[in-house]
Amino acid sequence: MTLTLEKKDWGILLWERLYLGDEIVKDRICLALKKGEAMNYGEGEISAVSFPGEYDIQDVSVKCIDAGDALHYIVHIEDTRIAILQSSAALEKENIENIDQRFVMDGSIEKEIQNLELEGEVIVIEE
Repeated sequence: MTLTLEKKDWGILLWERLYLGDEIVKDRICLALKKGEAMNYGEGEISAVSFPGEYDIQDVSVKCIDAGDALHYIVHIEDTRIAILQSSAALEKENIENIDQRFVMDGSIEKEIQNLELEGEVIVIEE
C-alpha cells in the first residue's frame, strides 16, 4: 500500500480515506483527536470515531484507545496495520506490536518506540 499523507488546515488526511482532526469531513473516515460524547458511527455519509472501541467502517478496521487525555488508533486498511499515537501514554496502555507504520505526533514518542525496540516504520507527522 502506498502511503499518502497530506496536512490540511483542518487536520491530516491519510490515504484519501482517513481524516485525523476535530472536524467532521464528508465521505471520509474521521478519527477524532479527543473523546466525544456521542458516536457518529456510520450515520449516512458521515463515519466518525470519537469514542474508544472497535469499529468496522467501509472495509477498514479501527480500534480506538483512550489514553493520556487523547485518542489513539490502530487501523487495519487493506494489508497494512498502522497506529496513530498522540502520546506515549498509549504505549503504556495498549500492546502496539505487529504494526507496519506508526504515525506519531512528536519526536518524543518516536524515541520511546525506539527504546521499546518495536519494529515497523515510524513517521512523525507534527513537530
